[in-house]
Amino acid sequence: MRKTRAVGLTALAAAAALVISACSGTPGQSTTSSTAAATSGSAAASSGAESSSASSGAALPGADQVGKVGGSACGIPHGPYDAPASTGGEVRVAWNDPLLSFNKNSSRGNATANNNIMYMTNAGFSYYDKDLNYINNDQFGTCEVVSLDPLTVKYTVNEGVTFSDGVQIGAADMILSWAALSGKYNDGEAVIDDEGNLTPGAGVAFDAADPSSALITEFPVIGDDGRSATFKWSEFYVDYQTGNPVTEIATLMPAHVVAKNALGIADPVAGNQAIIDAFQAGDKAKIKPISDFWNTGFDSDQLPTDPDVYLSTGPYKVTAYQQRAAITMERNPDYKWGPQPIADKITYLIVGDPTAAVQALTNEEVDIIAPQATADIYQAVAGLKDRGVDVKTGNEGTYEHVDLVFANGGPFDPAKYGGDAEKALKVRQAFLKTVPRQDILDRLIKPINPEAVLRNSFTQVPGSPAYDQIVAENGMEEADAVDIPAAQALLAEAGVTGPIDVRLKFAANNPRRANEYDLMKASALEAGFNLIDASSASWSQELPSINLYDASLFGWQTEVVAVADTGPNFQTDGQNNYGKFSNPDVDASYQTLQSTPLEAEAQTQELITVEKALVDNAFGTTIFQFPQVVGWNTNKVTNVDAIPLAPAVFYNFWEWEPVS
Repeated sequence: MRKTRAVGLTALAAAAALVISACSGTPGQSTTSSTAAATSGSAAASSGAESSSASSGAALPGADQVGKVGGSACGIPHGPYDAPASTGGEVRVAWNDPLLSFNKNSSRGNATANNNIMYMTNAGFSYYDKDLNYINNDQFGTCEVVSLDPLTVKYTVNEGVTFSDGVQIGAADMILSWAALSGKYNDGEAVIDDEGNLTPGAGVAFDAADPSSALITEFPVIGDDGRSATFKWSEFYVDYQTGNPVTEIATLMPAHVVAKNALGIADPVAGNQAIIDAFQAGDKAKIKPISDFWNTGFDSDQLPTDPDVYLSTGPYKVTAYQQRAAITMERNPDYKWGPQPIADKITYLIVGDPTAAVQALTNEEVDIIAPQATADIYQAVAGLKDRGVDVKTGNEGTYEHVDLVFANGGPFDPAKYGGDAEKALKVRQAFLKTVPRQDILDRLIKPINPEAVLRNSFTQVPGSPAYDQIVAENGMEEADAVDIPAAQALLAEAGVTGPIDVRLKFAANNPRRANEYDLMKASALEAGFNLIDASSASWSQELPSINLYDASLFGWQTEVVAVADTGPNFQTDGQNNYGKFSNPDVDASYQTLQSTPLEAEAQTQELITVEKALVDNAFGTTIFQFPQVVGWNTNKVTNVDAIPLAPAVFYNFWEWEPVS
């Protein structure tokens, strides 16, 4: 999951593995469970390499050395990639939200719509294949386990692997990523206004946080003519393969571009050295402008005037961006360090209304869609079979949830009641007893996926190894069942009378969320809550502005298979913990999960402690796994598929083959 402060928004932080998700068809949590066996310290201990071998259960080359000293620290080494038999043509794909930043590593930039574009235009050390094998793209670079005690990993970018401006990728870019995510240099706070805009504060305040990076307290060792950086953790971190400042988010921001804009250094070599020197010396006078530019300098909802802001390191380069409407990506002719794409061009169209997306597919204006899944949308896509349209359905990795705000002076904040925490707790509990989870599932999800069930865990996907045990002990099924009389009784015990205004933040262009809001509003009203529509088209950027809302409705989308990646959602000051929840038991359990190699049962017990605390303190509730609907015109494109992790349908974009 992505975001740590601490997981990810699909409409999207101490572990950048969750992404905020606004819709279906976007990334989500692995069906294999986020607690994949990790006692060896491998965040994806079940991962292999090539999908053909993995699906047959055969051992993958190099798999036995992953996570061992001298072996890979970021998945199974792939080896050279075959060139496609032929290339050319264009693929047109529709998505529901626009790109708002070319820096998906920041808290505000941690959104699926940004992640999709960054994935297609940037290469990195690792990625997942169709069987969720964690693959090290060793044509980009290698990750060597130097030591497991203390945990030490050397990351080396291969010579000749460059940004699209020709500048070698290397240690400066990795150190910038670590510095931004670690919080080591922060001594102030950025200011976020009511529209979600960030302005610099008085001190250094990188808009990011990551628990793994925070454990790297010593300055990295640089080698290989500036192409490698060796990081040493102050204590063991269980998800180090996926949770680290280099491979965790994949996209390394160009240090030389930051130096040019923040320090006025135009020469890339000098700029990279200046970035390294600033952090090595702890020079706050130089780090301050570096953090300010890193936070917002890559933000844009159209093609920036400065091409350095949208450099590529991967198969495609952005060549046009019609404001919040369409992005054009064309083949990067210099890219040779990873899977080679078939199509010469990908056009990424922003179509917020799922009905409009289906119509665009019908009209052959787009070739691939992954719209918000509803029964009507599924039937509409399935009805295009005679036009050559194929459709893929099932659960995806995103899950729907409601989070409450604890620190905005609103109805769920003890400050509202003179600091009376027990009174605020009863109001939160009462509200959660009005959320019509089963009704939402029955009306909106089961028509698409008849086998859908309520998700009753904050950390586990239904069907995962630990799910049943956690659900049996966390108390969510009972606590979050609709019970209007019980909700009224709780409010009476608290001495709080209605109507109690509750502002709900959700995506304005999302029909299913609008339907959920209507169902929630009607149910809440019966108990004395007045649910207020606080929807917004830019809702994801507004999540840090908790003065604007009292509860939020969105989806977390999982990017990696990991053990402790949900920590940023619930830990004190976690990057994804927007509502400012804080509990010492939760913090202690995540600390144990992150820093101690545990057997699976011990991991499960720690997660039970986390979940019981979340339920007992009425943090919020979960509702369902997103149903997936991906439709594509087989007369226009082949080799389309999807996985239940970010980036879902985009995971094998290089294999998309235009038919003509």
